[in-house]
Amino acid sequence: MRLVTNILVGVVALLVACLLAASIGHAQEAPIVLDGEQYTKRFVGHPPNGDQLIELIREYEAFEHWTRLVAFRYQQMPALGNDPKNVVQAVNKTLLVTNPKARSKILLNEKTGEAIIDFLTWPPDESFMEFNVFRYVKSRDGKAVVSLQLAYRFSDRSPESLERFSKLHAAWVNYAALFDMKRAYEVLSP
Repeated sequence: MRLVTNILVGVVALLVACLLAASIGHAQEAPIVLDGEQYTKRFVGHPPNGDQLIELIREYEAFEHWTRLVAFRYQQMPALGNDPKNVVQAVNKTLLVTNPKARSKILLNEKTGEAIIDFLTWPPDESFMEFNVFRYVKSRDGKAVVSLQLAYRFSDRSPESLERFSKLHAAWVNYAALFDMKRAYEVLSP
C-alpha cells in the first residue's frame, strides 16, 4: 500500500510540475498581436554590454523586406541617465540630423516617467517611408531603458494608402501607450 501511495504522490507531483512548466512556457511564447496579426521572433540580438534587442515580424514576411515590425529593447544609456524623457529627446535630435524634413511628436507621462516618440521618416532616395512609435520606460533595475517599437514601411503614397496610414498612426500610438510593458520583459527574458 505504501508503494502505491508513493507512486501516486510521485505521479501527481510530476503532473503538477509538467502543467506549471507548460503554463510558464506558454506565457513566454504567447505571440505579440498587433492589428489582429501575430508577430514571431526573427532576430535576437545580445550585444556584449548586456543590452538586448528582439525584433518580430509577421510570419509571411521575410526579414530583409518586412513592412511591419515589433521590437523590444533593453538599452543601458547612462549618458542619458537611463531616463526615457532624455532618450526620446536624443532620438528626435538624431532623427532631425539624419532627415531634417522628418516629422515627429513626443508624448511625456510626468506621472510615470515614461515617454513615447512617433515619427515618419524616409531614406535619401525616398524609395519608402517608415513610421515608428517607440515607448520607453525605465528598466526595473534602473540600469537601462526598456522600449517597445512599432514600425511600418510603405511605398504607396496614393490617397487611399495615406488614409490607411493616418488611421494606423493614431491606433499604433494608442496601442503603444496602453501596451502592458510586462510583456516586454517576458519577451526579453532568456
